[in-house]
Amino acid sequence: MKVLFGEYLDERNYFEEAAFMFMAANALEQSQESFLKALNVEMTLAVGQQRNLSAEEMTKLREELVDRLKSAIRFEDAGDLIDPQADFEGAFDCYVRANTFQKAIKVCTETKNLEKITSVIKPALLIALDLKANQLRSVIDVFGKRILRL
Repeated sequence: MKVLFGEYLDERNYFEEAAFMFMAANALEQSQESFLKALNVEMTLAVGQQRNLSAEEMTKLREELVDRLKSAIRFEDAGDLIDPQADFEGAFDCYVRANTFQKAIKVCTETKNLEKITSVIKPALLIALDLKANQLRSVIDVFGKRILRL
């Protein structure tokens, strides 16, 4: 009965609710697939461990999660799943796309790719700084006009 209700929820795109229903029915494979659809990283990996997946299968699961997270424009989460020692470019690219420059710098220093800090991160930070400065100027202008009206 729980599996049927889980399938119903899954068809209606209530993926996390379906996954928990499948877990209650001890249908771990279906639960993992629903968590994967919901892009719930922690629960997907936890169910994978509960299913006693091999190291190779867990690696494939992580790769699938990374691909789905990238397609959902959740680059920071995707970068967190990538091992920077194995795939520096992938992790670095995800962090830069997510504008999480601290994590990108950390990956660069851990893997001793310091040239990326000056060639990629520094120009991106200068652009971000310029954008924030322009936004701040426009807010100050609007605020100044509103004060004059009072």
